[in-house]
Amino acid sequence: MPTYLGKVTAYSLDEISSSFGWTVKSLREKCKSGELQARKFGSKWTVSEQALELFLRGDRRTEPEVSDTEKN
Repeated sequence: MPTYLGKVTAYSLDEISSSFGWTVKSLREKCKSGELQARKFGSKWTVSEQALELFLRGDRRTEPEVSDTEKN
């Protein structure tokens, strides 16, 4: 089940792993390398829905863009 942080939907590596079939270990490595943009809270990585969409499309920008409506 995703986590909602204000207007942002976020997923754990376990959730992404079970949805797409990647191992948590490989996702963790992608987070550490910056290939998959994520935030670490304690020992847990969290990936925003926008960062996951960029990753799935193959867009490897260093930061997801924030729309004007999300900035406010």
